[in-house]
Amino acid sequence: MKKLIIIIVFLIFESYQLYTELRYAVWYNAYRLDVKNEKATKEKIDEHFEKFSQLKIDDVFFLVKDHNGLAYYKTSYMKQACEWDVLEYVIKKAKKHNLKIHAYLNVFMEGEDFINQYPEYAELRKNGKKTRWTSPAIKEVRTRILNIIKEIIQNYPIDGIQLDRIRYEGYKDIGYNPESVSLYLEQYKKSPEPNDNDFYQFKCDLISSFVKEAYQLVKNYNKNIEFSCAVFATPTNSKKNYISQQWDLWVKNGWLDVVYPMAYTSDNKIFKKYLMENLQVISNTSYNVKLIMGIGVYCDGMTSTKLAEQIKLCADAPQVSGVCFFNAYSIFENPKFFEVIKNFKK
Repeated sequence: MKKLIIIIVFLIFESYQLYTELRYAVWYNAYRLDVKNEKATKEKIDEHFEKFSQLKIDDVFFLVKDHNGLAYYKTSYMKQACEWDVLEYVIKKAKKHNLKIHAYLNVFMEGEDFINQYPEYAELRKNGKKTRWTSPAIKEVRTRILNIIKEIIQNYPIDGIQLDRIRYEGYKDIGYNPESVSLYLEQYKKSPEPNDNDFYQFKCDLISSFVKEAYQLVKNYNKNIEFSCAVFATPTNSKKNYISQQWDLWVKNGWLDVVYPMAYTSDNKIFKKYLMENLQVISNTSYNVKLIMGIGVYCDGMTSTKLAEQIKLCADAPQVSGVCFFNAYSIFENPKFFEVIKNFKK
């Protein structure tokens, strides 16, 4: 009986330790705010960080380059969303609440204004249709994004950099920018075809080499800045969607500190399947790459019960370092979700 009591106490202690140490992160943006109204936006940011503190959030991922190519900080490389420095204010609030702040940016997706100004940078479908995505085969495109990263880490006291949309748009017949085609012909001595595995791997390699460059850039500047990527739910999921995001290779080669799979689903059987595959990816590397699972709070069909189950699945897996919620506004707008997140972590 005494041994049984000791075992029960030990298990309770282990569970408490696990849930206490579970890292909470959240993706957060300002494009949903009227940033041209500086006073009102700052008041909203104040309110939001008070809520982050109540939720026991550890890390805030703030979007510094959005899906329209707009910047929320002082930059030499993009059009700014407003005249004042939103990132500077967000960092100030994060430090006040003792939260870590990461700058995350959309890498290859741009706004129409940028694409119209630099049409030669646009990625193309096979039929010549121009997209709002830039080609990772173009040196100037890659250099510009690396300069954006350099600008942020040199000018702002951030805790991390995260790459988002570090991929192709999800079509088989994408990657036909003339520079990309020329490079493929040079390397493979044949024309690119949508169903050719060599062409798909060529695109994967372009994305992977950029991740490696960005990782080395950050670490050469300051090894303490955490480098991460927001990726599709699993490597299998990435391949099915034709996005050329071979992120298991990035983990295997240690080009990340943390990987954030966007396992967005309200179906917990699917979520568990994603989790199991990602645990296998992490276990197959000798590098200490941490796994933090992205939970889609916004998903249709998500309930407070399902949300709690997803958090618990992650908390019960020792190889999972934490969870990251997408996104902050979906939590703010649903009091039940707010309470689940607030009360789960001890």
